Amino acid sequence: MSPVGALIVAWLVLLALLGANWGSAYLPLGAAHAFVPLGIAAVQALIIAFAFMKLGQGARTKWIFAGAGFYWLFIMMALSATDYMMRSGWPVNQ
Repeated sequence: MSPVGALIVAWLVLLALLGANWGSAYLPLGAAHAFVPLGIAAVQALIIAFAFMKLGQGARTKWIFAGAGFYWLFIMMALSATDYMMRSGWPVNQ
C-alpha cells in the first residue's frame, strides 16, 4: 500500500472510531459508560501516533519525546484531579 493510501485508511478508521464514540454516548452502558469512550480515544491516539507521527519508524529520539509528552500529560491530569478532589463538596454525599 502506498503511503498516501495508508494515511487515507488511517483517516477512515479514525472517522469510524469517531462515529463509534458518538454512538456510545447514546448507549446504556452502565458502569462502563466512562471507560468505553476512553478506550476508543486511546485507540485513536495510537493510530495518530503510528500513522501520522510515524513513531514506528525512525530513531529512538521520537520515542523519547513522545514519552516525555505523555509524562507531562499525566502530570497535568494528576494535578488537575488533585485540584478537583480538594474542592469542597467532592465526592457528592448522597
